Amino acid sequence: MIKALRAGTLTPENLSRRPPGLSAFLREWVEKLRRQRQQSQAIRELLALCAIAYGPLSSDDLAALAPTVFTDQSTIVDAVYSDEVARFIITVGDHSYVFSHQRLREVFLEEIYPPAERERLHRRLVEYGRAWWANRQQSLPTYLRQFWLEHCAALGEWALNREVVSAIVPTADGRGVEQPWQVARYAAEGSDSGYLGDLDRLWRWAEERRDWGLALRCAVIAASLRSRSGNLPPALLVALVQVGTLAGRWSAAAALEHIAHMPGSARQADCIEALLEAGVELPWERALEVARAIGGSGARAQALAYLAPHLPPALLPEALAAAREIEDAADRATALAALAPHLPPALLPEALAAARTIEREYWRSQTLAALAPHLPPALLPEALAAAREIADGVWRSNALAALAPHLPPALLPEALAAAREIADGVWRSNALAALAPHLPPPLLPEALAAAREIADGVWRSNALAALAPHLPPALLPEALAAAREIADGVWRSNALAALAPHLPPPLLPEALAAAREIADDWSRSNALAALAPHLAALPTPDNEFATTLRILARRGRPALLHDLNALQPWLEALAKRHDPTLLSMLATAIIEAGRCWP
Repeated sequence: MIKALRAGTLTPENLSRRPPGLSAFLREWVEKLRRQRQQSQAIRELLALCAIAYGPLSSDDLAALAPTVFTDQSTIVDAVYSDEVARFIITVGDHSYVFSHQRLREVFLEEIYPPAERERLHRRLVEYGRAWWANRQQSLPTYLRQFWLEHCAALGEWALNREVVSAIVPTADGRGVEQPWQVARYAAEGSDSGYLGDLDRLWRWAEERRDWGLALRCAVIAASLRSRSGNLPPALLVALVQVGTLAGRWSAAAALEHIAHMPGSARQADCIEALLEAGVELPWERALEVARAIGGSGARAQALAYLAPHLPPALLPEALAAAREIEDAADRATALAALAPHLPPALLPEALAAARTIEREYWRSQTLAALAPHLPPALLPEALAAAREIADGVWRSNALAALAPHLPPALLPEALAAAREIADGVWRSNALAALAPHLPPPLLPEALAAAREIADGVWRSNALAALAPHLPPALLPEALAAAREIADGVWRSNALAALAPHLPPPLLPEALAAAREIADDWSRSNALAALAPHLAALPTPDNEFATTLRILARRGRPALLHDLNALQPWLEALAKRHDPTLLSMLATAIIEAGRCWP
């Protein structure tokens, strides 16, 4: 239209008198083309063949379809670039021609050619393919490979279709058999996707006609090809893409089509992973389609997980939808967790909602943990509520631990309450340990009380150890009392060792007394070793030494020697304060006593 305005063949006045809408414009254009095509046989043939074709026709196609008209490339070019034709026939690739819009092609075909003429045009394309099929010595033209059998179907040439798609014949060397159409398509495309589409069309026709013999044949062929594709190891598929064969390398798209037709779900996921690990750039939209179509939910989840870091933002909503569709809770959680780090803020509410719908608490916890680092502040209250809804202490603890570093101060009281509600000491301890570094001072008394309520010495010890570095001086006497209440020497020792670096000097004698009371030699020495550097730093390190030495000596020589070794820093401080020969005197005493009482 712009070109016509510039040329003066269409004026603004004429344009204003035209009826509105596309239909009127197309009718006028069709009439012009009707007149134009009468002027040139080449134009007539070009328009007719492009109108009946389902895709671009190359110069070789046109020459084969109308050899007496398109005698050379210049004849085609002149027809394509004539004024009326050039507006709507475009060149694609190297010398291939097609209507610029499918609707234009359809209107032209319907307005210009009656049904009988359209059938004759279809027939020309069918015969073009039949000529190739008769000897099959030349390479298969792209147009015939993609569209020939559609023209056969349009004319009802099902006998020919059946022969082409399902015939299995001897190979040229007579050493085996092959399906020639499958071989030709596979050689050009690197996958069986196109051939399987042709096979499916014939198969559906056989089903409609209740031709069960043909349907069974199609089924056997399809199953055989899928089994063959399923036997291709992932490493070999990568090699076909990166290295190739004598016939050339496979494209990433061809590899995906091959994966799409593999019968084994696990092998499909493994092949996607192998291509990604090899750095193959996949057509991401098609890759997501292939992953989404994998039958086994576990393999589908794994494939989505492999793709997650690579998908462009525009495909992430579809990937999230695919994850949400997975029925198995464990597999759905796997996919959601893999997607979590890559989702934009707009999709995180949907992901969190998907996590909350997972019934099995373990997988709900795992998904919440994966989402936690990526949730914006506005979603954290909902995430914490989801964690608190988990009844099992194990999985609530895991969810709280994942959320703890990301919670704002306003949510920490609720998180601490959720931890305190966990009855099992193991998991309450884990939750408290995760929360401890993030709790503000006003909440630390409650956290310490929650730790003291844990009956089992193991987990009370762990909770106290996690809280110790964060407790203010005012709470350390209570923490030391909680440690001293632990009956088991191993865990009292661990608690004392964790508290030791933080205790003020006035509390060290009480901590030392708690350590001396431990019966187990190893645990007692562990506690003494943790306290010794701090005892040595006291202004008067010898005040408690006499009492300690008498108590330790009651347990026998091996225990005493073990304890004295642990108290080495304290002994060194005493030596500096009183007598530099103190340590050598101790060594002499040990040697002589050993000789006397072996």
